[in-house]
Amino acid sequence: MTRAEMRDWIRRMLGIIPPVDTSDTSALPGQEPTQQPYPTNALIDQAIENAARHINLSLGIIVDTTVRQISVAAQTADGPYRIGLDSLQTGSGSVWGVREAFWNNGSSDSPLTPASFHDLNRDGEAWTDTKAGTPTKFIVEGLSLYLYPAPSAAGTLKLRCSTGLMGPRLDSEGFVGLPDELHTELLYIALVELAVTLAGDVEMAQRARGFSDRAASGIDLIARTLNSANDRYQPGITTITYRHRRR
Repeated sequence: MTRAEMRDWIRRMLGIIPPVDTSDTSALPGQEPTQQPYPTNALIDQAIENAARHINLSLGIIVDTTVRQISVAAQTADGPYRIGLDSLQTGSGSVWGVREAFWNNGSSDSPLTPASFHDLNRDGEAWTDTKAGTPTKFIVEGLSLYLYPAPSAAGTLKLRCSTGLMGPRLDSEGFVGLPDELHTELLYIALVELAVTLAGDVEMAQRARGFSDRAASGIDLIARTLNSANDRYQPGITTITYRHRRR
């Protein structure tokens, strides 16, 4: 679920009809309703961010968004180039997610597209035989990150990682470090967070606070899920959705 879609979901739960649910064919996801713009997008976005912070505080996790740089030499072997992620763990905690990745050829940063080996197999790519070139994708699996294709010239891999649950920065983004099926659980927390900012609208604030019980159970479920993932995979990288084994 993207941040724009989260806004629509929250508005529905508050009894507000988002524009995408109307006959307006030009309406966009997350758009503010002209007839009832309150709570505004800014208030909802802040509530979503506060919900992520609430989870991090509950787990005792510190969010770390440091950009890490890894020098990579030119490669001649076929197939993706593997980089171990163990060294990315810092004093602030284990890495929970790779938010963004860029390849720098010495002059400029080029964004890399997140992918999986499942995606490459589905698209019929003979990725094990792909010649080295300019990396365009990155694949995270377990404790490894793969550059695809492998770089034919030396460069720098730049990673923006997180050691906690990160809220979306853009309308097109969702939560990093949280399975899709738990997004709605976190949005119940966002509803309660939103109630704090709706003091001027008593009725709307009461509606939001009405989800307090569901929010409490959501906190517990999300905490148990993230703790379980972190125990099983150190670090618990979340970019990949399929754990396809290389043969």
